[in-house]
Amino acid sequence: MSENSEKGRRGEHAGMALASTIAIYEPRIEVKRTSTTNTPENGVDFEVICPHNLSTKLDQIAQTGKSDLVLSNSLIQARVQVKNHSGPITKAIMDGFIQQCATNPKYDEHWGMGGVRFTKGAKESLEAGQQRHSVKWWLTDDLAAIESKYPAVPFGRINDALSKHGRSTEAAGISEAEVSNVSQTQAPTAPEPSGKT
Repeated sequence: MSENSEKGRRGEHAGMALASTIAIYEPRIEVKRTSTTNTPENGVDFEVICPHNLSTKLDQIAQTGKSDLVLSNSLIQARVQVKNHSGPITKAIMDGFIQQCATNPKYDEHWGMGGVRFTKGAKESLEAGQQRHSVKWWLTDDLAAIESKYPAVPFGRINDALSKHGRSTEAAGISEAEVSNVSQTQAPTAPEPSGKT
């Protein structure tokens, strides 16, 4: 796998991991991978079935670090495209993303993830696309804010993370600091590459 393909694969899995973590905390969310990396996927890295106002809640968290929005029982389907970029999202990237909204009419919303900022052309393309489609894009800093609200939960603690009524870890008696501490102490370390093929 080429360097860019591997970077894309990692980005897609990181995006799915975040969506899956949110699904631990919030009810009625399902995450589904629709293809593998480097398989033609028409701009759908994965899809999320979720309450119709989840993206509004995520916007609020990205902008203010919190949200008291209660999620709806009404569900939608969103397509997600991840760009694992350490640079800006360009107009060409955004134009492609917006064009794929029309070729993916089964989705109610279209979400983009990644990049450190928008170029002027990308921002204009996103704003124009939002006039025609339900489009969201979260940059790296936005995703960091969302991740801080929905910290990774060690597998042995997932049932403590939520009650049947969707309480947060704090309501279940687990502080975010405790979850973070346990995550760091129990996280497996990746093996060093052997250099052998």
